[in-house]
Amino acid sequence: MKIKDWLELIRLPNLFTLPGDILVGACASLAFVDFSWSRFGLLCLISALLYAGGLVLNDCMDYDEDKRERPDRVLPSGRIKLSTAYSVVATFFLLALVLAWSVCFASFMVSALLILAIYLYDGPARKNPKLGFFVMGLCRGLNILLGATMALGLDFGSVAKGLPILLAFSCETAYIYCVCVIAHTETSHLPSKFWCRFPLNLVIGICSSLLILGFWTKTFSLFGLAAAIYLIYSTRKLTDGLNETLPVAQIPPYIGKLIRNLIPLQFCLVLCINGADYWVPALVFAFALPLSAGLAKKFSMS
Repeated sequence: MKIKDWLELIRLPNLFTLPGDILVGACASLAFVDFSWSRFGLLCLISALLYAGGLVLNDCMDYDEDKRERPDRVLPSGRIKLSTAYSVVATFFLLALVLAWSVCFASFMVSALLILAIYLYDGPARKNPKLGFFVMGLCRGLNILLGATMALGLDFGSVAKGLPILLAFSCETAYIYCVCVIAHTETSHLPSKFWCRFPLNLVIGICSSLLILGFWTKTFSLFGLAAAIYLIYSTRKLTDGLNETLPVAQIPPYIGKLIRNLIPLQFCLVLCINGADYWVPALVFAFALPLSAGLAKKFSMS
């Protein structure tokens, strides 16, 4: 058993897409509260524990199928014992709940909901693909809500506070749902043109809504506008490539690109919500993109 085996099991490149979720949620909820790097780091750790635990649980529950069809994977190949993997899942989830409780009750509740959603996705929901896609997207949306508890609670008491959180939550939930739809048939064909264009239409709609809201709440900044233009351009390049001329063998790499596109998406959401105050941390975490892309050459993202 090697460290590389564990890194492969937890899909290391994907972990770099998590801090952006926490930052988006924090930015949306911290309009009148000071940013705390220590609390931010703790929420990122909780998110990583839940995500990694969920990925390990996914492979645990796929063990019999992988043993028949993908025997070279970490668990069926015996590089890591199944019992050890289950123990790690329980440890990660328990530690995440303990740490979340130390932050605030809202963090604990969102973490508990995340564990429930992770279990549903890895277990019962997978019998119905569409339900499974939604639960997977919900996990991402809940990760943003976890970041929103950085204000030591979830405050939806005003449009100015509640709407940015709900828009960001809806955006990532819908985005991941679409990625799951595309990935579902990645070994045979692409889905309909509607789903191939959906990521672009989604970012146009959400970015426009947040920029308009920024005019109303006086949080609009040119940083947000520039980020929205870049995100729409980069997402269009991705969706343009998802057409009938794309070889089947090239679909999985596009899935990885769509997952990594979460990082520019998160960067854009932060700047559209409150770019004037949060452009520095957003820029710092934008460097997660080249790190994730580099690691994706060694570790699979799906």
